[in-house]
Amino acid sequence: MKCIQKLYLLMLVFAVSTSLYAKEEYSAWVNQSKQGNFALPTSQQPGPLISFGQNIVDKGDFQLYSFFDYIRGQHKNSKEIIPYLLYGIREDLSLLVGLPIQWLQANGNRESGLGDLAFQGEYVVYEKDTFTSTYQVTLVGAITAPTGSVAQVVSRSRAAALGFGSPSFFIGVTSNYYATDWLWWISLGGVLTTQRDGTKFGNEGWYQAGFGRNIIGKKDCCIITWMVEATGFYDQHARIDGILDCNTGGNSITITPSLWFSTRRFIAQFGVGYVAYQHLFGQQQKNRWLVALDVGWKFNSPKP
Repeated sequence: MKCIQKLYLLMLVFAVSTSLYAKEEYSAWVNQSKQGNFALPTSQQPGPLISFGQNIVDKGDFQLYSFFDYIRGQHKNSKEIIPYLLYGIREDLSLLVGLPIQWLQANGNRESGLGDLAFQGEYVVYEKDTFTSTYQVTLVGAITAPTGSVAQVVSRSRAAALGFGSPSFFIGVTSNYYATDWLWWISLGGVLTTQRDGTKFGNEGWYQAGFGRNIIGKKDCCIITWMVEATGFYDQHARIDGILDCNTGGNSITITPSLWFSTRRFIAQFGVGYVAYQHLFGQQQKNRWLVALDVGWKFNSPKP
């Protein structure tokens, strides 16, 4: 009988010690998982500046952003402001709505106004979490409404097109990995345009990748992370009034280092990009560099 009591006592001591160790291990994991890139909630964690996607936020999160870019080229430049909102429909599904406002100039011709209104959804198709990392694969789909004017670059007095002139459709996939210190992503996608009155802008292919490293990540305080992304775009020829325009389309790759800063409410990201490669069809003026800034604010109450 005494032997059985001793056995029970040993089992109880073992169970209690195991439980205490598990709690200590869990507590250490919680502290470790809320450092670096994970120091703030999902909506405030670092993401790409130029590349598409990776806009998954927690359910009920509502954020308002303003994205600005300035692109400088040979005898041309463009400025753009895109107010957009981001909403978390579910933990694995988000909605983004944005409307560009553009100012374009080329060869002394100018054009300004609204671009095409865009609706974008993003869904997590695969996710794997560990103590200190998260790996995701997401599917991105978007549709644009033709709210922008269509002024042609070739044989027209106006500077450029502010929109496609008809609905367009985008579909893409992203693969991204986040750890306490490092992050990386790869994304592939394409835009399918439609025809209106004999005019159809070329379909587009997007291929993008990037990586970054955390500089500062203080729990429930702020995150500072640097990133470098390569964004590639391939455009087919456009067809204007039923005639193929050989001076449209091409391929380009831009390298953009950026710096991310966020708190529990505020997000800001700034980057300067250099056009590392550009092959344009026919006779077109090339882009040289760009400056981009993205600023956002989270309106709902921060989660504990």
